[in-house]
Amino acid sequence: MNDLITKLVPILHVADPDTERRFYEQLGDPAAAGLTWQLGISDADAAITACERAGLPFEVTVERPREDWTYRIVKVQSPNGMEVLLEEQAPLV
Repeated sequence: MNDLITKLVPILHVADPDTERRFYEQLGDPAAAGLTWQLGISDADAAITACERAGLPFEVTVERPREDWTYRIVKVQSPNGMEVLLEEQAPLV
């Protein structure tokens, strides 16, 4: 299971998005204003199995950014109610 998670991406939820956006713009990064955490995973099927074994409710969405590239995102909630996105890194064949 240690090789399931391949990356961690910061996503930040804030009370005042406009102030946060201005802060990042002042730092020279206008795109960073709506950050959230997501985990890059190597195998969505393994993540689904792990959720099922743990009795965690989850949702699977399929993204298709291009005709030749499709991947899945497994959405679960942490014990504190935060949404956790497990994003498959290898495209489906």
